[in-house]
Amino acid sequence: MVIPSFETVSTPDPPSGANITDVHNIEYYCASGAVSSKGHPVEYQLDFDAGGNHAYSSWFYVYSSSCRLHSWSIPGTYIIKCRARCADHPGVMSEWSEGTTVEVRPDPETEIVRVINTYRIGDSDFSELVDFNDAIPDTVPYNSWITVVNRGWDRLFNRISFGEDTTACMTYDFSYIWRSERFPISGGEPTILHCGKCSEDSASLSIGSVEYEMRVRSVNQFGRPDRTPAGVEIVGNFDPTLDSYSIENYNERIVGDGDTLVWDWWAPADSELVIPENVEKKRFYFTINASGHDHPKDPLGSGITSWLYSFRDLGGTFNRFARSGSWVEGSSIDVLSDTFQVVFVYPLGDWNGDEVFDNLPQWINKTYDFTLKGRDLKKGEEFEQYAICNGIQQLMNVYPTDHFGRWTREARLRFHFMIIR
Repeated sequence: MVIPSFETVSTPDPPSGANITDVHNIEYYCASGAVSSKGHPVEYQLDFDAGGNHAYSSWFYVYSSSCRLHSWSIPGTYIIKCRARCADHPGVMSEWSEGTTVEVRPDPETEIVRVINTYRIGDSDFSELVDFNDAIPDTVPYNSWITVVNRGWDRLFNRISFGEDTTACMTYDFSYIWRSERFPISGGEPTILHCGKCSEDSASLSIGSVEYEMRVRSVNQFGRPDRTPAGVEIVGNFDPTLDSYSIENYNERIVGDGDTLVWDWWAPADSELVIPENVEKKRFYFTINASGHDHPKDPLGSGITSWLYSFRDLGGTFNRFARSGSWVEGSSIDVLSDTFQVVFVYPLGDWNGDEVFDNLPQWINKTYDFTLKGRDLKKGEEFEQYAICNGIQQLMNVYPTDHFGRWTREARLRFHFMIIR
């Protein structure tokens, strides 16, 4: 009897190649180490996701190329394994090799690290400067572009991009021509390399509008985008600031946060009861003092021309715009100080004796949240001065948003209002 000689193929070595890469990067992974017991040629197969859903390569001969190209579209940790078989007898196959671990990182992140608000004063032009870093310091990846989203009145025209992987500066030129919200540059559009070498990757933006939002994005020669960071708001010439505020009651007493505001209904005088003038007029006055400033402005102009304030209790909200004052011309910092009155009015009725306590107005003996914030508006633009609604969001929807500039911070205080006899 002749005993047949069986062929075996030894287990190959773990695949070799990059252990760390980024999504969409194309890497070489090579197989080796398998031997046929008969000395026959062997071929290999790679599994690029052996620990997951599997991603098998085709079989390949080692004498043509022992490596295969591969990339991943989803970040994560992957296990690569390989196996071999006899090229002459495909049914003779080895076991899978030990695995090679590959960490696939997210797209290189472009980080906006600094934003400097600048503006135009007189004949001197200043630009918005935005510095950003990419995975490779001091380089601007191939075909990079910036997204500028206009959220204001004017329009922006972008004319810059990068056609090579080099360090350069980006310049945006202001114009009233409206394009899209994204500005990747096509081959037919002009490209301006502002400078050949810079100490930092930066974007210079000359603006004259209410506000913008900027995002930086990089795309390499393989079409791989980075992870776009959160947008950075650019407010340009318009950056209003609420400097101070106060609220006073009818006798010019400052109302502080947490105060209880008491109104004496009756006031004794010479053994006779005298009704105070404001009570006789069935009104109670709050006086609001607000002061704010804005950056110096280009000829288009701007200013805190409106203040939004609200008195809120559990029963609802009263909102109102009050537009008052004028900007101080010719000063380095424009300051607007307003003083205006809020009037609580009694409903009609009998105001004599104890009946006032039987029929108290709905706004008495309640806790109120007072809020105040200012918004700048371009000179010459008009809007309805007053509005009453049930909520701040409704009030914002009353007017077209592109008629407004930027809000200041919101100031808030809480006080309790009560009436006594």
